[in-house]
Amino acid sequence: MKELETARLLPPGDIPAPFGLHLVLSGAAGEEPGPVLLSSDESFARVYLAALRGDEGSVVELAAIKLLAPDLPETLAAAPYCQGNEWLAERWERERKRLRALREASPLFPRLLQPDGEAGRPAAEIPPLLLCRPSRSFFEPPCPNCSGELETCRDEGFLREAGLPSFADSCRRFLWCPRCARSDARLGVWSASPGPEKASISVGTPGDLLEGLARGLLGEWDEAAVGRFPSPSCAAAATGIRRDGGGSVAEFSRRWSVFCLTGSPYILTGLSPVRIDEWTDVLGGRDARDLVPAGAPGSVAVDSARFRLEWLDASLPPSGRLLYGHDGTGLDAVEVFFLKMLTFRQLVAGVLHFYRHAGQPHLDLHPWHVLLDTYGAGEGLPAFWTFEARLHGLASAEKTKLFGIEIVLPPPEPLFPYAAPEILEFRLASPRPAEVSIGDVRAAEEGTYVLEGRLRDSSGLFPRPEGTDSVHVTFPDDTLGIGLTSLVLRPQRGVPATHEELVFLSEPATFDDASLKRLRKSFGVRIPGARYKVFPRFGAPSDLHSLGVLLLRVLAVGEGSELLPVVQAAWRAAGVASAGSEGSPAGRLRKALFSEPAAAGLFDRASVFHRREDRAPGRPNAIPPLLWEKAILLSLRLATRIPGFSICSGPGDFEPDDPAGRIQEALHACEEIVGELRALLFHRQPFHWEVHQILAEMMAEESGGRP
Repeated sequence: MKELETARLLPPGDIPAPFGLHLVLSGAAGEEPGPVLLSSDESFARVYLAALRGDEGSVVELAAIKLLAPDLPETLAAAPYCQGNEWLAERWERERKRLRALREASPLFPRLLQPDGEAGRPAAEIPPLLLCRPSRSFFEPPCPNCSGELETCRDEGFLREAGLPSFADSCRRFLWCPRCARSDARLGVWSASPGPEKASISVGTPGDLLEGLARGLLGEWDEAAVGRFPSPSCAAAATGIRRDGGGSVAEFSRRWSVFCLTGSPYILTGLSPVRIDEWTDVLGGRDARDLVPAGAPGSVAVDSARFRLEWLDASLPPSGRLLYGHDGTGLDAVEVFFLKMLTFRQLVAGVLHFYRHAGQPHLDLHPWHVLLDTYGAGEGLPAFWTFEARLHGLASAEKTKLFGIEIVLPPPEPLFPYAAPEILEFRLASPRPAEVSIGDVRAAEEGTYVLEGRLRDSSGLFPRPEGTDSVHVTFPDDTLGIGLTSLVLRPQRGVPATHEELVFLSEPATFDDASLKRLRKSFGVRIPGARYKVFPRFGAPSDLHSLGVLLLRVLAVGEGSELLPVVQAAWRAAGVASAGSEGSPAGRLRKALFSEPAAAGLFDRASVFHRREDRAPGRPNAIPPLLWEKAILLSLRLATRIPGFSICSGPGDFEPDDPAGRIQEALHACEEIVGELRALLFHRQPFHWEVHQILAEMMAEESGGRP
């Protein structure tokens, strides 16, 4: 891999240091380089490519650093699960602690490189930072007015008086100088997004901050303030311009770019450079260099792929990648199949560990959250045999309490088609109008009461609640005169919801005697103006769906094919199989799949290879057709909801007392296939090959030559 261009992030400044955390830089031709963004898929975060460097610019290790996004979209910031900056900081701390606990339990999670903080002290933060392009270093900006320290504003009294959003209760963040912000003479507050209209003070932009610093250095500050500037190279350049003249504020401010305006908690992990889809494509014969998307340097997709996959290509020698790569018997296909299934098996094992240690579903499984470390040729092992999967996205789903009930909220921006239908529905569903009628009230425990009744949505319940789901209902005012403004409902056991109506029981609520009398008088009366939102009880079925789509991507997508048409065809076939009654569900699904052009090739074992030339008829392929079919059917058992065939028949088909049970079932099914492939490779290759060939010929004769 070629020499890395970096800028030192920690410790900030351009004074030489023997060891530091750097960000890797890249940029389009003719442009000043900037930090390489690995991912911005998570709504709350951005992930940069980092490097730990030692003396004389040596690279000790490549890493990934996760920071807060500079500004959250208003729709996300207003969501009920986004509970303010303190909650965001706690979210980072929970992820760091969870990551350390998971890593201690299993190697299938990222390697945390940052040390634990001291007890009783807040988690470490990246301070507000600017990037100085000429010196390739970061520094903490001082106040443009007084050259004093700037910091993230947490002063609730000041924010309230200035008409600015609260730090604790909102996701807006402001940089301020505590002394200058209280003066009307100069600008003392800056933000990544415009200040609210009701603010009583001016809020500067990042550009205002840069121009203010340039004015201070070039003329407004005294020599002592210039000498204290945290970037000595910038101070020296400004001193020369002050002495010789000829510089402008606008030109000088272009030396800098704002990297982190208000500081951020961070998580630093070792770099796992390869996504699962990239890795399995390379296993199948794809050139790693072909994975870099076309385009000029400077875009997230191009820079991220280029730096990561250059590392992969350099770590894998062109020969010695497979045990059976050149024996001509077709066992190389078995080996590639085995390695793909072994990769997937590691992923499922990681998900199982996550369930057991986090006590909640993951709900955000997709290629960007399944990354691999590949170590190249090991001692006596081919290059493709030294890898380890890492499960990421450990805090994408939020386990929290809303309306007095504990729920798991899925990520706000799930990735299609990997996200399960119920997760996509939850994202799309906003509070909907409904009519509520109460039919009975009965005593519960400790002076509380449970209401029985019906909730009706004439447009159709969306999403339709299942037995373990919760429904939050709000009323516009105290309609019944009993102080009832909201309720949490659950479907009544044994009475499934219809298209338009739900028979419910409420969570226990407290009423006095007078309220109970009014409540009983209202039995059967439809209460207008109610609005409801369904909060599903997410669990293993949602993650199994994502695992099934990932396995389809690993096995069935190669050169000239795409995942989405295959998944859509599989869903259509699953619908046909679910509605049918003749034969077994698996048989109905096979038949329906062969009628789908995009899915008709699923059972072609040549799909294990990526390149068209390797999938051509006549190429030796020792994969037993029945074993390949078993793996394809496993992907469909995970991704579909067909009664009698799929592992889960619906989003609520799991035991709350054993939330990991369905994941364990999937792991066992995966291990069966991996075990058979291992035996085929190392124990009984000739015998297995002959038996499976005979069975395949018999099946072909029985079906008249059809697969």
